Amino acid sequence: MWQGDGEAAAAIIAGGLHSSGIKAQVQGLHPFGVAGQPFTRNTWAVCVPSSKAEAARHLLHQRGESHHIVSGTDDFSSEQVATLKFVVAGLFAVAVAALVIALTR
Repeated sequence: MWQGDGEAAAAIIAGGLHSSGIKAQVQGLHPFGVAGQPFTRNTWAVCVPSSKAEAARHLLHQRGESHHIVSGTDDFSSEQVATLKFVVAGLFAVAVAALVIALTR
């Protein structure tokens, strides 16, 4: 329900939720399921039970964390979108370079 950069930030968010009576778990996420690979960004998430998600979202909105709140497991964080854009642009550049090389031979 919350995603951002840094384990420390995620731990602080989870601690705040715990202090408000909402059980929260910190989890490291790796785009494309690959940890430590070049051109990927590690993202951290804070998960709460679905029965407490609405209360947790409300609390995080009050604390100014609206920009890090995600609505479900199928959403992409802004960091993941940036990584996907970078990969697509890189693939496009490689395709153009290959085309130019093929045409000049």
